[in-house]
Amino acid sequence: MLIKSRQDDEKMVMGLFSLLPGLKEIAHLNVELAEYQKSSRTLYVWQENPQSQIQGLLGVEQINPELLLVRHIILTPGVRSQEHYFQMLDNLQHLNQDSFIMGSLATQKLVQHWRQASSQAPA
Repeated sequence: MLIKSRQDDEKMVMGLFSLLPGLKEIAHLNVELAEYQKSSRTLYVWQENPQSQIQGLLGVEQINPELLLVRHIILTPGVRSQEHYFQMLDNLQHLNQDSFIMGSLATQKLVQHWRQASSQAPA
């Protein structure tokens, strides 16, 4: 379940971002968080179910009304699996039904695998 990140999620968001190799330093982390304050970018937190803790983070940028770019997709080590990544992307598509989801250089491979799996899934 994806939920737009709120101000009171900031510590959890920072912790999830710190799982990425390039964002372990606080200065880099603060720069990245500042980028998400822009109107075209959105951070979502992910929970497997409403009773569970926040277990993931999805950072997206609305390029135009029909195109959504996945900049970051992060899961905690305990739930890191293709199934959970795909659930996050399914949730994102459900929230943005009229947008085509594409990946950045860092996320494109995962997004492509998700798209292939989604197209092969029975209706």
